[in-house]
Amino acid sequence: MKFNSGLSIAIIAVVFSGLAPAATVTFNASSQGWVNIPDGMNSNGNYIAGNCGLVDCQAGEYRNFFGFSISGISGTITSAALSLNTFSTSLSQSPNITYQLTSLGGTFGFADLGTGTFYGSRAYSADDSFELRSIALNQAAMNAIAAASGGSFFLGGRISSVVTFGAEEPNQLIFGGSDGPPQLIINYSEGGGPVETPEPASILLVATGLLGVAARSRR
Repeated sequence: MKFNSGLSIAIIAVVFSGLAPAATVTFNASSQGWVNIPDGMNSNGNYIAGNCGLVDCQAGEYRNFFGFSISGISGTITSAALSLNTFSTSLSQSPNITYQLTSLGGTFGFADLGTGTFYGSRAYSADDSFELRSIALNQAAMNAIAAASGGSFFLGGRISSVVTFGAEEPNQLIFGGSDGPPQLIINYSEGGGPVETPEPASILLVATGLLGVAARSRR
């Protein structure tokens, strides 16, 4: 008796027939920058966040923002992340610093940055200096990205850990000297169907079926 390859393919097809193909798309920021109270808004590419005080800027707290033009997503978003180069850190108040991202409208000021609907956060240390790090975005962010398809998606960021802000206070900041395009990385299922992972029992069923077919072919 010959091994029935057609039957094997049929078993695999049944198990995996409900899976939707996945795709990934990456967007470079269409706008980025910082806002502080003394200087207002700067959108020259630098996205410093935290306290830049006595040592360098003598300006106090910086918050930042990012904008992305969203297109080409034809399915259900399954995950999203903001990829940022940390660039320089200056952690004179504490060895760690926490940065958070929130929702942001197209028109905003200093008080709007990092204070909207929570989208995600990350803790940084000096070890993260000049490294590319990603911040996973939550379901609220994914919903907002989907709603922004064909338009713009904005995020605002600020330091959420305990920091003493002020022009005469020690530095406690990340993204110092930053530049280059932050990236929004989105995974989605093409065609709108869910991306599913077969249950272990289903995989075992496939293996058992194939072993059975192979055993019969030997007999």
